[in-house]
Amino acid sequence: MTTNGFGSHIAYAAAFGAKVSIFGPVAEFSINDYRRVPFYQDYPGLAERIVPLYGEKVLRKNYSEFFTLPIDAEERRSWGRKQIGLDCILAPDKLEHAFRWDSASLKRTKGKQQVKAALRKTVPKAFRVWFHESRQAKGPNETKWASLEANPELGEMEVEGRRFHFTDSETFRGTYKSIFERHFYRIPVVIEKPLILDCGANIGLATRYWLSKYPKAEIVAFEPDPKLFETLKRNCAEVPDANVQLHCAAVWNKKTELVFQSTGVETGAVQGAGTVESGDSIKVQAIDLAEFLDRRVDFLKLDIEGAECDVIPSLDGKLEHVMAMYIEYHSYYGQPQRLAAIIETLESNGFRHAINTNFASQQPMRKIESSYGMDMRLDVWAWK
Repeated sequence: MTTNGFGSHIAYAAAFGAKVSIFGPVAEFSINDYRRVPFYQDYPGLAERIVPLYGEKVLRKNYSEFFTLPIDAEERRSWGRKQIGLDCILAPDKLEHAFRWDSASLKRTKGKQQVKAALRKTVPKAFRVWFHESRQAKGPNETKWASLEANPELGEMEVEGRRFHFTDSETFRGTYKSIFERHFYRIPVVIEKPLILDCGANIGLATRYWLSKYPKAEIVAFEPDPKLFETLKRNCAEVPDANVQLHCAAVWNKKTELVFQSTGVETGAVQGAGTVESGDSIKVQAIDLAEFLDRRVDFLKLDIEGAECDVIPSLDGKLEHVMAMYIEYHSYYGQPQRLAAIIETLESNGFRHAINTNFASQQPMRKIESSYGMDMRLDVWAWK
């Protein structure tokens, strides 16, 4: 068997008697080849350790015997059997003893309940306890959520060993469940130290979620509402060793000063970008997002209440370092819809995208429904 890559196929071929050679230009992999593999997403940093081991230089050093002309390849059956564990197979009787199985009773069982009863007798108790607990694992303590409903004025709460601060209890509960329990912001990252830009960080729940998944991540967070920014700082201070940069600023297409409608909750928006029914008009600093895209950005989150329609098109030709992003598209009733400009920018910069409905009228041709001044809200996911 001749191949130009290194993998389990070499060990299996050798184990069953094939003469294996690695010949021709060696196929090497990069970190990006692993970005969409769920296993490596579950273990960030693992791919970084594995990829260097499969470089041609390392392979030639450690497996020089395989780098030969196909005609000169030799049989390495014992090596192959060892690599795939073929000599470690347990006979059925030894396997039964190792797991304390009673094969006779298992064979006689019929039906789901009988199998469960047989397993209770034969599977070690410690394993059954662990399995049961893992299956029964639930989200945050429901008693604490009930306490929050009874005392909505609470400004902080400990959930599953983590302390959070918030400005609005109802919003906190819904957002926490979406992010920490339904993993809304689970992202295609396999490296140990990703760079994440959190634009529209609010009180920092997404930032805290990413820090729980990637403790060594570098996160740059932007939030223009001063009231929310103070809570954002408190939440990030709960993770003292985190590499987080906080900016009390709006995300825009240039450095400037903007008028911002501050509500103290998630509905605040740059004046002109969104429609805010109530709030205080304040002046805030705005950053040019393009200035933060001069290096690899593993994930870019944009939840900026309508400003995405001005920001994304301005990034045309400047997104080469961005690997993936999330954009919450806001369609404000009575204002022009500019979704097409966002999608066009994504496609022209090499992104594929998927769109999920966050909010929309069920029968828009008959009746337009509204949510915080919007007639539609979409989740736009984009990746390369």
